[in-house]
Amino acid sequence: MNIDVYGALFYDIYIYGEKPHESQIIEIPGGSGFNIAYLLYKLGYNISFNGFIGNDLKGKYLKDIIPFKNIQVKEKKTATFISKNDIPLV
Repeated sequence: MNIDVYGALFYDIYIYGEKPHESQIIEIPGGSGFNIAYLLYKLGYNISFNGFIGNDLKGKYLKDIIPFKNIQVKEKKTATFISKNDIPLV
């Protein structure tokens, strides 16, 4: 089955801990559209994910590690989500 998914692709950063040099930092692709597309991909479906990334280092990194190759690159910064101890930072 072929499935098209349209949505956001973010560069997610999760920080756990209170002390700077003892905190755990996790950096992964995210965004609601990407999360749905990746889950369906892992379940074996043929996915066409339609999203975009920025023309920056974060975007290049995401493009290199995600399994979807039809991601558009725009002349903007890649959307980034950051949370500390599961509380989103503004």
